[in-house]
Amino acid sequence: MTTYLADHLLLELKGKGSQYRFQEMLKYLSYVNNTNEFAINEFSHRESMALQAIGYGKLMMTFHMLRNQIFKRFIFARLKEVLQRFLKTAMQVLRKWRKPLKRFQVKNLIGFLVNGSNERVLQNLNC
Repeated sequence: MTTYLADHLLLELKGKGSQYRFQEMLKYLSYVNNTNEFAINEFSHRESMALQAIGYGKLMMTFHMLRNQIFKRFIFARLKEVLQRFLKTAMQVLRKWRKPLKRFQVKNLIGFLVNGSNERVLQNLNC
């Protein structure tokens, strides 16, 4: 976690986070293989480049992926809230205008506005 929050984060803030992650992936691919790979939760200390690649590099990448997933979910949840509020407000406005529009017998105005139609609006107004 220190690797992610210190080394990686500093470079991420400087716009070089992807380069750092790439280097860590290269280390992992260079030193880790089927005979020496293990789960992150089994890491206790580094004695070799392979252990470092797993204990620091793999864990750092795991935190990075986790952050991206949480961030995406957070952003989409906030966007959903904003859209729901917008739609609620838009519906309230349309409800307020429904009676006045009916009173003036405006035909196809909403369809014109929504569809961007080129039809002549003034011909459809019965004012």
